[in-house]
Amino acid sequence: MKKLLSIIVLGLLWCNVGHAESKWKIEEDQKFFQVRKEGIIQKGDHLTFLINKNDCNKIEQTFTFYTSKKNSSIEQIENTKVGVSTLGQNMLFDLKYIISAEPSMSGYIALISAGVYPVEMLLEFLSKHEELDVKLKYIFSDFENKAGWNASDFFDILDNKWKLTGMSEAIKEAQSKCLK
Repeated sequence: MKKLLSIIVLGLLWCNVGHAESKWKIEEDQKFFQVRKEGIIQKGDHLTFLINKNDCNKIEQTFTFYTSKKNSSIEQIENTKVGVSTLGQNMLFDLKYIISAEPSMSGYIALISAGVYPVEMLLEFLSKHEELDVKLKYIFSDFENKAGWNASDFFDILDNKWKLTGMSEAIKEAQSKCLK
């Protein structure tokens, strides 16, 4: 009986470890309050909300995508537009930075901005969704002429998801700290 009970307890612990959901983290630096969470598909990717200390009522929504894919010209996609599919819609975001992940990892991290919004407007919009899904589609070298590359030319994993449970509370907490 003890053996059976031990197996059941260990099994339940193992299940909880494997399915543990990451929590929202609130961090502060000199310029921003950051509210962030790791992705579901690729754990190194983050959904981050930035509240600038100079304007606590505005928030920038960003996310990162890690890629291990080797492309010698990956830096050329920095400061371009990226077409994504998210929340059932096609949207255009700004691919702001490409950062080398060395020496800890061999790939690159892309920082993508979905824009800056009034906090209340973003919370109202995202509160209608349980999770945020993002799929990279196309990277524009020349948006006006629709020239560029398929996202798969630069990224090995094109999509990620983030559970939005607890997001509103974490953003409101960060905004409250900012307003003090």
